[in-house]
Amino acid sequence: MLRLASLQSWHSLSNGRFQMELCLNQKLIKKWKRMIKREAKEVTKQGELFDPSTKPEVKFLRNLIEEFLEVLDSTVFSQEQHVNEDNKIIDACGLKQVDDACVLYYESYLRPLVADVAVVAKCHLSALYKHEKGKLFAQLVELLQFYEKFEINDHVGTQLTDDEVLQSHYDRFQSFQLLAFKKIPRSVSQQAFINLRELALANIGAINKRADLSKKLSELSPIDLRDLVCHKEAVPHLLAYINNEGETAFRGWSRMAVPIKEFKITEVKQPNIGEVKPSSVTVDVTFIISSYKAQIRSEWNALKEHDVLFLLSIRPSFEPLSAEEAAKASVPQRLGLQYVRGCEIIEIRDEEGTVMNDFTGRIKRDEEKPPKGELRTITVALDTTQYHMDVSNITEKGVDDVYGTFNVLMKRKPKENNFKAILESIRDLMNEYCIVPDWLHNVFLGYGNPSAAQWTNMPDLLEMVDFKIGAIISGIQPGLTMVVGPPGTGKTDTAVQILNVLYHNCPSQRTLIITHSNQALNDLFEKIMQRDVPARYLLLLGQGEQELATDHDFSRQGRVNAMLVRQLELLGEVERLARSLQLPEDVGYTYEIAGYFWLLHAMPVAMTCTHAALKRKDFLQLGFKYDNLLMEESAQILEIETFIPMLLQRQEDGYARLKRCILIGDHH
Repeated sequence: MLRLASLQSWHSLSNGRFQMELCLNQKLIKKWKRMIKREAKEVTKQGELFDPSTKPEVKFLRNLIEEFLEVLDSTVFSQEQHVNEDNKIIDACGLKQVDDACVLYYESYLRPLVADVAVVAKCHLSALYKHEKGKLFAQLVELLQFYEKFEINDHVGTQLTDDEVLQSHYDRFQSFQLLAFKKIPRSVSQQAFINLRELALANIGAINKRADLSKKLSELSPIDLRDLVCHKEAVPHLLAYINNEGETAFRGWSRMAVPIKEFKITEVKQPNIGEVKPSSVTVDVTFIISSYKAQIRSEWNALKEHDVLFLLSIRPSFEPLSAEEAAKASVPQRLGLQYVRGCEIIEIRDEEGTVMNDFTGRIKRDEEKPPKGELRTITVALDTTQYHMDVSNITEKGVDDVYGTFNVLMKRKPKENNFKAILESIRDLMNEYCIVPDWLHNVFLGYGNPSAAQWTNMPDLLEMVDFKIGAIISGIQPGLTMVVGPPGTGKTDTAVQILNVLYHNCPSQRTLIITHSNQALNDLFEKIMQRDVPARYLLLLGQGEQELATDHDFSRQGRVNAMLVRQLELLGEVERLARSLQLPEDVGYTYEIAGYFWLLHAMPVAMTCTHAALKRKDFLQLGFKYDNLLMEESAQILEIETFIPMLLQRQEDGYARLKRCILIGDHH
């Protein structure tokens, strides 16, 4: 693939596209001249005429794309069998193009070719794109369009700034206007001439409207949007009906949804400067769980801060729909679903008003008690943008008050309920210019030598026999280290030894430990405790510390208590020293003097990749710093889950602080 998606493939570009691409990069012109000179020299040695088009790698990709478009245009939807066979071929070709576009090295040479043939535009105009059998094809086209317009410099690998993206956008519009001005024919009607002239001479801002983007968003499938917010089994099991008072009541029950007893908006804060939407909207929602089994009650009691819930407004029809009407009706019409709004939990309280599942430190661990009663009140934060739109519709259009009709509270499975925080972390990462350290930048983006960041390319290498020794030496060296091996080969022991060496040799550096599961964290901590690492410096974030087979409390509160105990011991040492020097004993209560006796060494901080994504904003606000990153079970962690832990801290003076990245995992 490296030979096919290379600079040689640009021989097949049209003359206009070729000139435009070369003018964008002076270094590319030099590289092109060197390639032409080298190719001509090779052909001259063989005694042949120089004709680049004779090489198979020159036109292979263009011929493949053109053949793909021919099959796409010739697809007939009259016969079901032919449609399925053609779809498989088209989907396979589309998937191949998307995969190639995802790799930045391929994209730098493939994107001009895709744009020259206008693959995305022709796919949008094809019949398969709008056909019911072409849903997968339509998704692949959208992905290809996304990567074709990816905001990155193809040949350098740097992210484009907002000004550069805007300038590129304006340049395309100006090129289109110049083309329209140039192609105005003489034999056209007066009205057509006026329209073309207005287009050619119009201000760029006049043809760059939000309506164009809104049109794209409105084409999203309603079924996909519905699946994001509607659980297919929660609403039907409630068996909603209209009682004698004309109100909605429920005969059934659902594991994932409960009827709302009371809904009350408690606070609407003023908008921030420059905004029209409220800065926050807080709501209290009350519900009862007395009618559920103990297991289901425990699931509702396990709700905690930052969990996402959904508020449903259900209003069934007075008369049930017939079988024919139900078949034609949409899912919201059959269920009587009027409105759906999302919310995020701030806190949850029991019937006595005691805060449940609090991890902020307001309630001490030894003071936690089981929840009282069957009444639960949760304080949630609404989407401020949606709230502003709803209130505006009420005042301007006179529509119903959405927030006075909610009667069902729905939750999702815990494993699927972290999407909001993770998407927010991804959004924040996309809006930041600080990415990864320089030594990892090219390797991460696919540029340069893949082994450039490994310690084996550094001078003064040490020869070793045991692979564990090599892994440990590599792990303590700055740069990227990958330890791959099947289960039972001692990868966890190697990781623990790397942590032990870093702790003693680099006491001023903090190491961040990331795993895929809490069980892997527990195994690491139990083995670290067996090394010469004081337990008071170990910190485990999340809820996995409850499963540790030890009496130590490695949570934030437990580490604070351990530090306070250690502090009292050291203050006693200060008092004894003061007595021996015949100084006043009250110096023992001065932390500045006590600081000479002990220094706070960097402690290993451990968490799961999910916790890192959920709490990234909190880490940035607290000024969290670390120098080393160690990932266990890295083969089970997604690319974005690997990328987020690298950016849990802000850069210092324009440089990334991260010095080492150690990835440990299996082959599969």
